[in-house]
Amino acid sequence: MVKVISFNVRCCGEGVEAPSFRAPSLCECIIKRRPDSIGFQEATPEWMKLLKKYLGDEYGFVGVAREDGDDDGEYGPVFYRKDKFTLKDSGTIWLSDTPDKPSKFPTSCCTRICTWATLEHKETGKAFSHINTHLDHVSEEARLQQVDVLLGKIAELEKYGPVACTGDFNVNENAPVYAKMTQTMKDVKYTAPVTDKCGTYQGYDDTGIEDISPIDFVFIKNGFEPLVYNVIRDKAKDGTFLSDHFGLYTELGI
Repeated sequence: MVKVISFNVRCCGEGVEAPSFRAPSLCECIIKRRPDSIGFQEATPEWMKLLKKYLGDEYGFVGVAREDGDDDGEYGPVFYRKDKFTLKDSGTIWLSDTPDKPSKFPTSCCTRICTWATLEHKETGKAFSHINTHLDHVSEEARLQQVDVLLGKIAELEKYGPVACTGDFNVNENAPVYAKMTQTMKDVKYTAPVTDKCGTYQGYDDTGIEDISPIDFVFIKNGFEPLVYNVIRDKAKDGTFLSDHFGLYTELGI
């Protein structure tokens, strides 16, 4: 079994919404679940420093920033347990017509990427891939184009074994993007025997969150068995939100 988390950490904010204020509690809520891999969205260079600090030496990571392929702009990193897994393959591509260099589709408001890590269990030798993304928040046309690039990469990763795809897709479950993803992949929410019903974007106000669709998802294919799907609704000890999104926690048989 592997434990996979997806979490949009919200790139910025002030006061109790500042990354420096939220990071210790957000990382504490992750560490207590001891995930094997984590896909973060909106991880700015500031957030990357905070995540490395508070997650500690147990976790390594892969990923680059989207604007220049180095440290300019948001990352979509995959963190993983170094004590348990060997990193066999990793990379970042741009969700565009030129995926090997910083670029975007003309209709996309922002530059968008996906980052993956292929991890081999040190004891069993079993491998899986975790690919993480964040689609455009404005254009449906761009999102559909971005999903095509994403699914192409996922198909390549299947040679290593099961694939988990995490991300903020910026759509609900009625959208064409969701339909395209679920043509070839399973949504863990609807296939795990232990599951949860809750939205994921709450904008720091979770009133009525149980009645709306998530926009963050964990999709799987190629051998993963969905076991548990849970929306991470933890808050800090003082009652403040960890982010404007709730995270997702899943357990997957392998």
